[in-house]
Amino acid sequence: MGCTNKENKHEEELIGGNTQIANPFVGYETLEDACKAAGFDLVLPEKVEGYDGYSVQLMNGKMIQVIYGGNELYIRKMAGDTDISGDYNSYKVNEVSDILGKEVTFRGDGEKVYNVTWVEEGFTYAVYNSEGMSPEMAFWLAESIK
Repeated sequence: MGCTNKENKHEEELIGGNTQIANPFVGYETLEDACKAAGFDLVLPEKVEGYDGYSVQLMNGKMIQVIYGGNELYIRKMAGDTDISGDYNSYKVNEVSDILGKEVTFRGDGEKVYNVTWVEEGFTYAVYNSEGMSPEMAFWLAESIK
């Protein structure tokens, strides 16, 4: 499969009156195509338990976003060191753990983890699950994504 030329970045959303904001996300057929366009790789686990397939997007040519389960599980990667999760909720639990030599922050309610972030080798990563995930799954994702 090749890269589609269906660039969503030109789709615009009407926000009252005549003000329009361009959609910064471009959809890609494959993760490989999005990585080529971004200029860096994103390594994901072959299968994420409970999810069949995913969609791939690139934001402003700089951030790869992979969405599993419609809008339930997001995985993001971008050059830099800022939080790219897009999750601005306050959580009861904010815990930092060392996973394979990287400092990973887990945010959740004490039973489920909703947000996982880390910086590694010049890239920032984020995993967000709107339904929450088990700490084991969050830990596994942080180990598996590169």
